Amino acid sequence: MRYADMFPGTYLKASDLDAGPRVMTIKAVTIEDIGDDKHKPCLHFHESQQGIVLNKTNGNTLAEAFGGETDAWIGQRVEIYAERTQFQGKPTMGIRLRPAQPAQPAQPAQPAQPAQGYPPQPAQGYPPQPAQGYPPQPAQGYPPQPAQGYPPQSAPPGTEPWNQ
Repeated sequence: MRYADMFPGTYLKASDLDAGPRVMTIKAVTIEDIGDDKHKPCLHFHESQQGIVLNKTNGNTLAEAFGGETDAWIGQRVEIYAERTQFQGKPTMGIRLRPAQPAQPAQPAQPAQPAQGYPPQPAQGYPPQPAQGYPPQPAQGYPPQPAQGYPPQSAPPGTEPWNQ
């Protein structure tokens, strides 16, 4: 157990958010005396005994999200998170607020549909067809056939025309 958890304060501190952001519902917006007779706006939540002293940055965030009338903030859900910031010129962790994202109901999975035009169809005329007459056919009578009686048959020795 953390020591800080043994003695919870009246207000949330950045160290209370070490486990991560929290989503809470605003129950009330009040003006309270916070040391040295300073009157500060404070938020109280349904989910926690601790409130938050509202600084100008967080107040502007809520006013932008829910409107300038603080009564309209009641019932709104906010995410409370810790963020590095500066206080009196020194780096420190501070609390920040933002509107909580509404939970999205689970959507049943839709079967995947192929994209329009998928699979791609071949372009018209593709693949190209061979041109008419291609590949060329051999011309009639090509290659030439040897003439009848060519090459001449060998004559018996001594009967050649030049030996006569």
